[in-house]
Amino acid sequence: MNSIKILITLFIISTSGFTQSLENISIINEIKVLSSANILKETRISNVEFYTIGKNKKGDIKLTINRIQKSVKFSHTETLDQDTLRYETAGVSVDTDSPVPTGEDDKNILENLTRFTNNSIYYKKDKNDNFKGPKIPGGSPNIESMFISKLPVLNKLPLLTSLVLNISPNASAICDTVASEEYSGFFINNYKKVEGGYYISGKLIPINNQTKADDNNFAVTTFEFFEYEGRIETINEKINTLKLNVKSKSKVSFKGMDLGSGKVEEYNIISTNKFTNNL
Repeated sequence: MNSIKILITLFIISTSGFTQSLENISIINEIKVLSSANILKETRISNVEFYTIGKNKKGDIKLTINRIQKSVKFSHTETLDQDTLRYETAGVSVDTDSPVPTGEDDKNILENLTRFTNNSIYYKKDKNDNFKGPKIPGGSPNIESMFISKLPVLNKLPLLTSLVLNISPNASAICDTVASEEYSGFFINNYKKVEGGYYISGKLIPINNQTKADDNNFAVTTFEFFEYEGRIETINEKINTLKLNVKSKSKVSFKGMDLGSGKVEEYNIISTNKFTNNL
């Protein structure tokens, strides 16, 4: 129970205040998820706007996912007498920018993904100079979770993970620990400064979140391990390009039943950003 309290306490700590270089800037972010054989599985294009409002210069962040392209394989389970057969279909590809489904499977996926696109969420700075986002009711689409899906958490404000480093640009080597409610654990990130950016390696330290597991209305993903390494090209604290190789093992359970086999998953992430001034 104490570990859960520590996790929750650390998770609500977020980056405080804009640096001067982030005020009134828009970032177009593209995240590509590829298989270990470098076959494109998913693309996500988002717009993140940093701006200040009024004489008090209070900061806001606006996040909008503009487009999702996804390649999906379906797992089916059939029981014949006493035998259980599990197999995967050939899969479908969907694109929220061209919503023309050709079958029931891709229609269902597209209907789900369009709930995330073109719907903005706002993070506003509170009196303690921390950014606070909207409370997402249980069972509702969580755009922030979609935005960081497949990514390790590198920033204390998770939606900034692929945009802004959590560390000083003057550090030559640093170990940074970030708590994540989404992954129910701590990410330990090791940065080593190299020409043009940083080499990064890290892993997730899972924490058994019994409170989440006891909620019978939601499926629970449990990670056995989540490891990654790669390269970050930076412009001061802003991320220009993020490339990661990820290896993880997890299982999905619902109401005490395991839905996933817990197989090892390996994939690559390429995240690129384009910065423009709002002024």
